[in-house]
Amino acid sequence: MTKVIVFEKNGKVRLATLIDEKKGVYRKNFTDIVPCPEELMRCVPREIADFCKAIAPQYLYRNAEDRWESTTDPF
Repeated sequence: MTKVIVFEKNGKVRLATLIDEKKGVYRKNFTDIVPCPEELMRCVPREIADFCKAIAPQYLYRNAEDRWESTTDPF
């Protein structure tokens, strides 16, 4: 299952599991939302993390090409 880093408006960074990849990346399609491990955040390029924090709420994940992709909740 795909893991999604969730940047919250309150500054918290969480890690979620995408329930159904075909339905898309949005909050109602997440499960197992927990605090994001620091070691995972070290893998995210600093400029991407700063961008996601600045425009939170924002979701960050690896796409099918294994590249970082960011999106907001469409709903």
